[in-house]
Amino acid sequence: ESPREPGSGILPAPMDPRPDPGVERWRRLEALLDRWIDADDERKRDAILETVREDDPSLLRELETMLGHLSTRADLLDRPLVEGADALLRELAVEDEAAREAGRRGRVLGPYRLLDLIDRGGMGVVYLAERADEQFEKQVAVKLLPAGLRSREAERRFLNERQILAHLEHPNIARLLDGGVTEEGTPYLVMELVDGQPIDVFCDERHLDPASRLKLVLQVCAAVQHAHRHLVIHRDLKPGNILVDSSGRVKLLDFGIAKLQDPELAGAGGATVFQPRSVRYASPEQIANRPVSAASDVYSLGVILFELLAGHPPYELAGLSPTELERVVCEKPPEPPSQRATTWKRRLAGDLDNIVLKALRKDPEERYGSAAELADDLQRYLEGLPVRARPGTRRYRAAKFIGRHRFAVAAAAVLLLLALAGAVAIVHQARVAARERDRAERTADFVLEFMTIPDPDRGGGTTVTSRELLDQARTRTLRELADQPDMQTRILEVIADGYQNLGVYGPAIELREELVDRYATVGDVSRLGRTQRALGAALADAGRGEEAVDRLEEALELQRNELGPRSSEVAETLGALARAIAVGLPPGDPRAGRIEPLLREAIDIHRRAGDRDDPDLAADLHLLGQTCFAQAFSDPERRELHVREAVSTMDEALAMRRRIYGDRAFPVAETLNDLGLGLDSVGRSAEAMPMLEEALEIHREVLGEEHPDTLHILGNVAAMHRDAGDYEEAERLYREALGQWKKIHPNGARPMAAVIYGFANVLFHQGRLDEAEAQLRWLGEVLDDDPDEPRYQVGESLLGEIEMSRGRFAEAELRLLSSYSALQRLFSEAHPATVEARERLVSLYESWGRPEDAERFRRGEGSS
Repeated sequence: ESPREPGSGILPAPMDPRPDPGVERWRRLEALLDRWIDADDERKRDAILETVREDDPSLLRELETMLGHLSTRADLLDRPLVEGADALLRELAVEDEAAREAGRRGRVLGPYRLLDLIDRGGMGVVYLAERADEQFEKQVAVKLLPAGLRSREAERRFLNERQILAHLEHPNIARLLDGGVTEEGTPYLVMELVDGQPIDVFCDERHLDPASRLKLVLQVCAAVQHAHRHLVIHRDLKPGNILVDSSGRVKLLDFGIAKLQDPELAGAGGATVFQPRSVRYASPEQIANRPVSAASDVYSLGVILFELLAGHPPYELAGLSPTELERVVCEKPPEPPSQRATTWKRRLAGDLDNIVLKALRKDPEERYGSAAELADDLQRYLEGLPVRARPGTRRYRAAKFIGRHRFAVAAAAVLLLLALAGAVAIVHQARVAARERDRAERTADFVLEFMTIPDPDRGGGTTVTSRELLDQARTRTLRELADQPDMQTRILEVIADGYQNLGVYGPAIELREELVDRYATVGDVSRLGRTQRALGAALADAGRGEEAVDRLEEALELQRNELGPRSSEVAETLGALARAIAVGLPPGDPRAGRIEPLLREAIDIHRRAGDRDDPDLAADLHLLGQTCFAQAFSDPERRELHVREAVSTMDEALAMRRRIYGDRAFPVAETLNDLGLGLDSVGRSAEAMPMLEEALEIHREVLGEEHPDTLHILGNVAAMHRDAGDYEEAERLYREALGQWKKIHPNGARPMAAVIYGFANVLFHQGRLDEAEAQLRWLGEVLDDDPDEPRYQVGESLLGEIEMSRGRFAEAELRLLSSYSALQRLFSEAHPATVEARERLVSLYESWGRPEDAERFRRGEGSS
């Protein structure tokens, strides 16, 4: 593809400095109408008209025509006066635009030919268009600024929309393809053509149930969150700007009045000064003309959600004066959706009522902090988890766990029985004390009951999973041992361990948080520190790295102060903190430099204590080996030294774990996997493959086929086959892993990212570009298009190679340069992902006939 002609690209063209007489006249009319509306009695309004009559009789006739429209249009009178007048001004501009439509059909703008009018409104006139240069067949939407509204402010807003869309690329946002300026100086945008219906029409025509509607709103939230991450506030979210195509894919449109929060993108002012056009969906701060933030879009999402679920808006605003409208929106609490709904009242009552009402809070600080937080609560509702919009009482959480959809993890039942056997040991210890004999016997009966498979008539089926046993044990422990708080607390610790061993982190975290509160209340410093450490580890395993690090920092400070700096408890927490930093913090976080010193301090404490075969020492050696492998790429001059230390350290960890646990234990498999991956990364694949295959066998035996850790290892083995060129076997393994992942996360989740990328990579190497691209688009959704997520940038780099394979060199260049720059920042120039991204740029420029650029990047001198 050849470079764009000057003036036809994304950057705004300079505006004509000469005044437009038609525009100046329109401005005068707009100002006069505003003055007439603001006048508070008929005498002042008559005086305005008399002044215009004396100055310009022709202008008076046009003003009276406007006022005649305003007084006779019932639909405008139903609105607040200012809004009605604003709508009238826009409609008159559109009527003026209609006269130009006939002459535009068939006209060529750049490489596009206008065909038919799609839509017209105050913010733009939209045409169906097609490629006119016969490069390829493609239909698009072309949006032009209405000539009747052309002014410096209108053009600035139009170009602002173009600038915003140039920075947004998300599967649920209509893409900007091109832009330019007509010969007359009218700016236009070339947009992805979206063939869909407004979200409310789509839902109603298909009679979608609440769950299906919520899944569509999740897509909207993803698009809005992407915009917010790029410092863009939409400010005009409404069903008409949210289209859904026949496949159920949402597309967010119309950023014409969006606000940019980045001064470098927004210009000197850093924002557009523009009032909401859709009062029905406007937030209190928009109605009151106060500063807006991302919380304003959250409010609008709440209104849309209310309408989709209840079938009615939260407020009836028709016919209200501006003062009345502001009072209602800014002060009147909305009814819960269940009370306004004509159907689904029972399904909306409770969690959904609370979610919607939290989004509609008057104070922006009390709403969800982001569209992502709103989406998280909606997803939790769909999965049967407790929602954060509702007070997390013990009874409520227990009810949610019991009612939640259960998945089979029967292979892990042995772990549960071992955990419950620990509870029996606790009971035995209690029996030693005669005064506790009766209570202990009662508790023993209570615990042992859960070691027996329930009667199918009572349990609702012929089998019961470990997860179900834990849920039941937790519920009954909270209910039936309330008069024995010490025993109840100890058993809850065992149940929390069981949840965490099964990889069911949500309930584990909730129990740990409750236990932390209990130990803090009674002042049990030793148990408080250990429970804080266990909570931090659970948060890290659940992907909540920032929270994990904070909790572990608290535990470390507590233990150092109370137990001394050389305590074995301190060593265990140092190692846990290092692991949380390693897995939980974003790339480039300065705290990542603490991993190695934390581990070396922990290892030193263990060695001084003579802990030759201590499980925590083995875990710390394992992570130190991984850290040394990473340093081999960040410090290429000492690469061999880092690799030798990595292999030596992990070999020691592996031998220690075999002595402690035996050959067929999960910790052994963990070290086999990570040592194998490290060896593979430095080109020693022949040594790595047997290690990964043994690790996979152990995971399947110990944790079962569906455990997340098993699926991670399965993905790693698939990647080894892919890198060896055995694409058929790699595809089989990736499909197996994805199939199991989807049982756990039907809509996708971050832990699946590596498998999704690997599968896309295999499809690409098999020449199945469309399938590969679909997987990479899904990867972006799963990772929220997070530019600081390495797996997202690796996926972007592969998407760039797909575009290159299709001959779309300009698009490929933009994507490859962006991902290369990000990977340089996130990793290092020597990291394999960065090297691969640079090699793709070399290949691109060679294929494009730009050998000088190819050579620059081959030498590592290319600028990103």
